[in-house]
Amino acid sequence: MPEAGLRICYVGATSPWPPRTGGHLRTIANLESLASLGAVRFLLCTPQPQPPVILPAAGGPDVRVFPVARPRANRRAWEWTRAVMSGQHPYLLRARDAGVIGRVIGEVARFRADVVVLEFPFYPGVATAFRATGAFVVADAADDRLGVALGLLRVVPSLAMPRLFAEALVLARSERRLSELDQVWYAAPEEAQRAAHLAPGRVRVVPNVVDVASIVVRAQRAPAYPRSAVFLGSFGYQPNVRAAIRFATTIGAEIRRLDPDARLAIVGRGPTRAIISAARAGEVDVLADVPDAVVEISRYGVLVVPLGVAGGTRLKILEAFAAGVPVVATAVAAAGLGARNGVEFLAAERDADIARATVALWDDRPRADRIREAAHRLVRDRYDLQSAHRAVREALAERRPRAR
Repeated sequence: MPEAGLRICYVGATSPWPPRTGGHLRTIANLESLASLGAVRFLLCTPQPQPPVILPAAGGPDVRVFPVARPRANRRAWEWTRAVMSGQHPYLLRARDAGVIGRVIGEVARFRADVVVLEFPFYPGVATAFRATGAFVVADAADDRLGVALGLLRVVPSLAMPRLFAEALVLARSERRLSELDQVWYAAPEEAQRAAHLAPGRVRVVPNVVDVASIVVRAQRAPAYPRSAVFLGSFGYQPNVRAAIRFATTIGAEIRRLDPDARLAIVGRGPTRAIISAARAGEVDVLADVPDAVVEISRYGVLVVPLGVAGGTRLKILEAFAAGVPVVATAVAAAGLGARNGVEFLAAERDADIARATVALWDDRPRADRIREAAHRLVRDRYDLQSAHRAVREALAERRPRAR
């Protein structure tokens, strides 16, 4: 076990309060886990003209804000060109040019941090600078972002390829710098195994988790629309955009062919014009920026997750498991969760198969109930908040203090 009373700095780029994405939920879970080990200071290098409104929970971390100005619109293409040439994310270049990285390093030294946790990607050399302060330095890589970018390169329209190629190149160069760190965290065992060669002996699994007890209280006991299906996602993430359009068009058409009265909906933050247009054409409801996504999805009979390229937090599936909503998903969407096809969820790949699996759950309620119950046991036993707390404690138990 790590010693009590650690001093911990967490360095991030966006405020997770209020949580709007799976990444925000992971950040909050990480901060809560770290707070169980000592004092946490959150160093927020926010890419906004002004500091955002910070709303941590009572008793949350001490937040220090370091604003990083956004470039003017006519400078963004040049910024990405410069980023590709240097192998850095453009936000990190802005942070360096504004002197923010140097100020954050100084803050870590003044705080006398025992542990520094960095959100990935990070600026080259910063891990070495943090280690020079005596801190044990960790990167929360979370998921296989490079794998997602490479997967999207195979399917996106040609106009989007230059930007995506640049992002993949930057991520590839960032991954090679994971060897500078004392430890790297991934959310899923498969992703940790893939990255093991990047930081030999230093890759650990810290799972994505949900607050099961809170979700159980908030979720409806029975769906308001039993013969219905819903897609949930944050639409700043391109794989979610593609999956939502697929759900509203080809999958929705197959479901309606089997049950013309089926009710379909898309729930999430920031739906794009393409999603709204596809949903309107397919007579699919779009519920944008709802106050509580868990409450909303619990009104529906099935959560459909037709991701073709995955990665990300997969929290939408964990939330559905905790809320008692049966899930139909592609294998890649549920990868890394330990959920079994036919036990905790139904796996399907083709549009027609996804539609048939969805309707089959409506038609066979006893089977749907068995799947719901098994899924709830899985998320309760392996993905509740205590699982993250335990994983973080075990990971930092390996820390060896450095001389200052």
